[in-house]
Amino acid sequence: MVVTFYAMVLAAGFPAEASAAASQPAAAPAQSVSIQLTPGIEQVPRERERTFTARFTPEELKLLLAKRSDVLPLPFEFDDQREAFAAALDRISMQALVEKLKPFITGEFSNRFDVERDLIVVPVPPEQQLELEVPELPGGRYRGPTEEVMGFLVHEVTEREFISTAIRLVQTARQMLDTGKTVFDRSSLRYF
Repeated sequence: MVVTFYAMVLAAGFPAEASAAASQPAAAPAQSVSIQLTPGIEQVPRERERTFTARFTPEELKLLLAKRSDVLPLPFEFDDQREAFAAALDRISMQALVEKLKPFITGEFSNRFDVERDLIVVPVPPEQQLELEVPELPGGRYRGPTEEVMGFLVHEVTEREFISTAIRLVQTARQMLDTGKTVFDRSSLRYF
């Protein structure tokens, strides 16, 4: 599509041109200018990326490792590495992992993650709770923990955000367990 504009330029309207016209032989009193505009590349509206509420728990992350290794980076392409990451997810304390990554999670998903609302918390059965003598507490005893963090939710996440966050969680979990601290390892007898 070509759009053409025509304009009449009068010599008297432009003083510099008028003086130039006076020095030249008799010019026509008016000249026409043709301006041709060609449209640029047509902008095709991009489809909005699909979003969903992502659930980040060891089970969900292990499914990603097992079923979608095609979307994961190079270290995850090897079966033994995926198995090591899955084993780390079986052992990691999700509460410790969330605490470690809270600055990242709240910064990256500031309006889509609320630490008060979006933690996945389950009750700890009484037979798995510890009872300790703590003289500083009323009654002198502590029994707990009564709840355990199993993961968290993030709302309005794209697939790209889900995968990059999952990778960060899995790698951080393995790194935390490599420190050898029992506070991170749910399989340790000294975990609670």
